Amino acid sequence: MKKETISDIRSISIGAAILSLVALYNGFPLVYSDTGTYISSGFEMFVPMDRPIVYGIFIRIFSMGLTPWLVIIVQNLLTSFILFTTIKTIITEHQRRSVIHVVLTFLLTVFSGIAWYSNQLMPDYTTPFVILILFILLSNDHLTMFIKTILTVVLVYSFMAHLSHLLLGISFILFSIIYILAKRKTMQYAFLKRLIYCNVIVLMSWAMLSIINKVIDKEFSISKGSHVFLMAHLNDCGILQKFLCDHCQDENWNDHPLCEYKDSLPNDAAGFIWSGGIIDSCGGWKNSQPAFSRILTANISEPRYLVMNLYKFTQYGLVQLGQNEVGHGLTSYHNTTPQEQIEKWFPLELNNYQNSRQNRWNGQTLSFKWINLFQQMLIIISCVILSITLLNHSIAVQIHQRIKLLLLFILLGILMNAMITGGLNSPYGRLQARVIWLLPFGTLLLLFSEPKLIRQSLKLLTERQEKNHP
Repeated sequence: MKKETISDIRSISIGAAILSLVALYNGFPLVYSDTGTYISSGFEMFVPMDRPIVYGIFIRIFSMGLTPWLVIIVQNLLTSFILFTTIKTIITEHQRRSVIHVVLTFLLTVFSGIAWYSNQLMPDYTTPFVILILFILLSNDHLTMFIKTILTVVLVYSFMAHLSHLLLGISFILFSIIYILAKRKTMQYAFLKRLIYCNVIVLMSWAMLSIINKVIDKEFSISKGSHVFLMAHLNDCGILQKFLCDHCQDENWNDHPLCEYKDSLPNDAAGFIWSGGIIDSCGGWKNSQPAFSRILTANISEPRYLVMNLYKFTQYGLVQLGQNEVGHGLTSYHNTTPQEQIEKWFPLELNNYQNSRQNRWNGQTLSFKWINLFQQMLIIISCVILSITLLNHSIAVQIHQRIKLLLLFILLGILMNAMITGGLNSPYGRLQARVIWLLPFGTLLLLFSEPKLIRQSLKLLTERQEKNHP
């Protein structure tokens, strides 16, 4: 094995160890309310109504039926590996990139939410993988076949782990088409091949998830519950109630099962989904699809409702951009579904689960005050630095194309994640905090890779301040 390869493995392992400090601090892998469903789906091999089974299978394979700690070790190794490979794509000097990787991993672990996701028994830690791996596959033309294969496998897994990731993939395809049309005369053939390869991976992920669901559930499908979540979104933004008030008087609609709820709908998405009675009255999660699809179709086909939906999609997506707090949903789950599944499949871990900071004394010892303060400061500083460097033409032209492409991927990825998760559901901090750490990551990597330009930017900023305040 080459000396450089050994050094790379050592750097990735150190990064994974740094990330693992959060789980060690908690005393157990972090859990969320959906963790129990993922564990049970993987071990009992069933496709849940409201999410893919892929992450459940991931837990089953890498826990080896022994302990969820093994899952967290693999998640932190994958996170460290993706960070390292991204840095390697930008910085070619071997010793320098290893040091930068360890330093960046430490800074992100202490001052951002990265490790609060990589140490959680949830698939949200893979969302940044979609953004970073697509960047690596597009921009790094020196990948070995071994590394490229690993990245491809991890990318396909990441797309299938969460339904919103598949929509991120569709966004990437749309941007690719626009780029190809705009650059068709000047685009290099090698880049076009890599672009096509990435798009094939996106389409392959959609197909593979459908095949997995067919094998396990005997039914070709991507999601059995998407109609419920979309209807819950309509309810959350108030469009459903208006639609029912406008249509339930018509003879074509007055027999719709939701008409009896037009004056008593809950005021949020969660209330609509988990209240039980509304969905059950329409036939349950599966059998409610015809009734719900009828309303969803009308909301697209009727112009005034299409305008309302586009407005709310944009509004909720922009609101989601500001919902970046770490810790949403990481409350105590004592005597709940996650605990039941831990006790069922990992009985030797039950005491450690109950004694973790998250679950002991009703979670009072697990605080997110300081991590959120640090992360918000990092986000603000990153925005200032990127504004100074990227919006100043004389400085921006000197930045290497790869780091500019990475920053473009990060900014678009953060925006599209907000629009997809907020615009098609409702704003929730957990869904945006899982990717927002990419902003300081990209900014810090810019600082490390272009130190001369940063000094130029600081000098320019100082000169402006002196001019404004002589």
